[in-house]
Amino acid sequence: MKTFGERLVYDNRWVQVGLVDVEAPNGERWDYHVVTPCPHPARHLVG
Repeated sequence: MKTFGERLVYDNRWVQVGLVDVEAPNGERWDYHVVTPCPHPARHLVG
């Protein structure tokens, strides 16, 4: 799978949501949703 770029769609202190432009081996391209949790959510909840 090949990637052509990524853009951030949503961001807050707990999670980020992005769209990645990907190409499958057969040449088909689409936007793939990527959800990334905050690396230290407990720190944000406490402080």
